[in-house]
Amino acid sequence: MITSLQTIFDRQTMAARKDAYFRYVQSRAREFFTPEGQYRPQVEPDRRITYWILPALLATEDAAIRELALRVYAADPCWEGWNIFTTSSIAANLVRERVKLTPELIARSEEHLARFVDPGDGRVPSSGANDYMFHGFNDNMPAMATRAMIFAGEVLDNAEILDHGLFFLEGLCAHFQRRGLLAEYNSSTYTPITLVALMDIAEMARTAEAREMAEACANRVLLDMVAHWHPEIGGPAGSSSRAYLPDYTIQLSTQNALMWYFGYPNCLDPIAMLSGDAYGGPLHHGPDNAFLTAQFVECFAADFTEVRPEIQKFARAPRAYPYEVRATMDSGKTAECLTRTYVMPHWSLGTSSGVMWAGQAGHHVTLRGTLLRGDDPTDWRQRVALWHFLRSGEKDWGDMEPSYNNTVAPTTHVNDYGQWHTIQSAGSAMVVGHLGTSLYDKEIHDLTFVIIASIFGTMPDELYANETPLETWSGEAMARDWHFLRFDEVFVGLRAAGVLDERTLPVRRVMKNGYLRIEVPALETTPTRVTPEFRKDFDVAYVLEMASAEECSFARFRAECLAAKWTCYRCFYRNARYQGRHGELQIVDSIEPEGVRFMAVDGNLEAPAFFSATGMDPALTRLFPDGRTVRQRRLVFRTEFVGSLFYPAKQQVLAMDEG
Repeated sequence: MITSLQTIFDRQTMAARKDAYFRYVQSRAREFFTPEGQYRPQVEPDRRITYWILPALLATEDAAIRELALRVYAADPCWEGWNIFTTSSIAANLVRERVKLTPELIARSEEHLARFVDPGDGRVPSSGANDYMFHGFNDNMPAMATRAMIFAGEVLDNAEILDHGLFFLEGLCAHFQRRGLLAEYNSSTYTPITLVALMDIAEMARTAEAREMAEACANRVLLDMVAHWHPEIGGPAGSSSRAYLPDYTIQLSTQNALMWYFGYPNCLDPIAMLSGDAYGGPLHHGPDNAFLTAQFVECFAADFTEVRPEIQKFARAPRAYPYEVRATMDSGKTAECLTRTYVMPHWSLGTSSGVMWAGQAGHHVTLRGTLLRGDDPTDWRQRVALWHFLRSGEKDWGDMEPSYNNTVAPTTHVNDYGQWHTIQSAGSAMVVGHLGTSLYDKEIHDLTFVIIASIFGTMPDELYANETPLETWSGEAMARDWHFLRFDEVFVGLRAAGVLDERTLPVRRVMKNGYLRIEVPALETTPTRVTPEFRKDFDVAYVLEMASAEECSFARFRAECLAAKWTCYRCFYRNARYQGRHGELQIVDSIEPEGVRFMAVDGNLEAPAFFSATGMDPALTRLFPDGRTVRQRRLVFRTEFVGSLFYPAKQQVLAMDEG
């Protein structure tokens, strides 16, 4: 049954959900803070909580809670220094909540903005630093910096700070005129931060130019989120620029809270999930949930009155399956990515063709499959996700690590040391990978390629190795073996392989920390220094198929996978071809020099798509509905300093004409 989407962006639904969430936050205020405005011992000592939570606490009719909120706000030590998060929140809170703040807090806010938003001609850490331009890295921080500069410029009547904020917005407009998605696209943690900061400007800035650019960019970010949201599962589909454990596993995230606020059905109710023991899934900044409770307030603070009607109409339209999204983004030093997402009612598969941030961030989800293993998407245990990563030492998914106040919590991030090239057609995907450069000249003791599925303690309904049913998952395998999983009516097939220095690597089925895994170990105990030669000698790859009962039976699915043909070898360059259930996939690439010669589906080069989705009017991808364009006036705001304040990057200027 296809979910009704008529509540999405319904003003009454949104108002009711905002009120309900703010009331919930108010009910927990005394649990988080002492009467003097200090954090209680069990609360994570993260200073952002103070600034995020303020709008919810000031929204109450209870004078005692409002007074407590102001004491908490006044007591925080972050007033005496700059921070990309708190300084931006101070600016937004001053504009949004000014009539509820004391004269002392208003003056303190204005003083903070004057001192820290854009001081030192860009040569000291500040919101105006060159590092926070929109230049293809973590967009959420430039968005927060822009919000701080626009509001500070207006509040302080400082034309230069305001102009600096407008310059940042010009840069984001320039990006969206050449690419469909943010650099930090489809991220359940970070894309909402960017959206909220831009929407604050669109709703509250006094400067028309700022409002117009922010509104245009906010609507494009929102279109990314709407297009990639899977309404039947109640979570995001597709690859992602940056992810933590709740994001990988489509669980309780900032994006989930935001989509719930928008009126989407089948989301995890943030009030229910943060209350008591209703939720036992991955939690960002656990084990106490004060951090999430406060962070989610940012999702509800804006009214989202500036959402384009055409986007609202697209969001409410019933999904026609199969549903597909294709879009482009660029990021970091060299990455140009084509993203692809294929969605069916109970599952999705998404891939990204490029290497984000030159493979150094370790957050990029280049392939993600998601599925619902039952009929209740609001039960977090029924959500299953699978992805891959290259692990070397350090922590692993499911490991417990020290948290605040002598507690422990499951790790929420594991570095991926791999670089990946992917190709996809419908529910078929091929991935070829190798070691990134971040481990150069380091001694490592283990290196394992892993394909992982989050099953939260419940095994698949059926397991097969080739044609043999399995009673248990763990066991040895070979590169020619297919591994099959059935989750209710959704089917998954996997085949993995690896080679190191002409040695075929073992393939293993493993259960670890509650995760179902296929592992291809390259190093296990032998100390090895990573050299360019070692990197060139290491290859891993896999093919994946997904389907469901509306397409075929599990038996037929297995038979079709077993009949598929896969060739993957390297001599001078790497050549991989998979003839599977949805045609022929081919990648010809190289590890050194790094790059792809071509990727093809059925022999045809993969054509880039700016931004398209099934049922989406192409006109929605115009940044401005009237078709106008915005040009960035120059590449840096202050031409006398183009360097970084936060990284040891040399400033080398070859030409810098004025004007």
